[in-house]
Amino acid sequence: MNDDSLITLPYKDGKVTVLKGSRIKVYTQRGSIKGFLLGFDESGITVLEPRNYLGFDFHYSEDIKGKKRKIPLKQLGGFAFYPEVSFLQTNEKENDKHE
Repeated sequence: MNDDSLITLPYKDGKVTVLKGSRIKVYTQRGSIKGFLLGFDESGITVLEPRNYLGFDFHYSEDIKGKKRKIPLKQLGGFAFYPEVSFLQTNEKENDKHE
């Protein structure tokens, strides 16, 4: 696994790291967006919102068609991952790691 396949986001008092393509639900001021996490940087979070939610299964594939959406941080109300997503959480205060 290379660094391009991992995405780190701020989470509570620390950070969370997940695989690129993890299923995520992003909450915005206008509602929520279900999709696959493609990226995160200081300007916002990038999600691929699939055209067909019947195909929104547990595995991301580059063959999935949809709209790539960039949600600016100022519009981001939060996010949640689906149960099958494994993540590594780091608490910056204690430098502890949890899975």
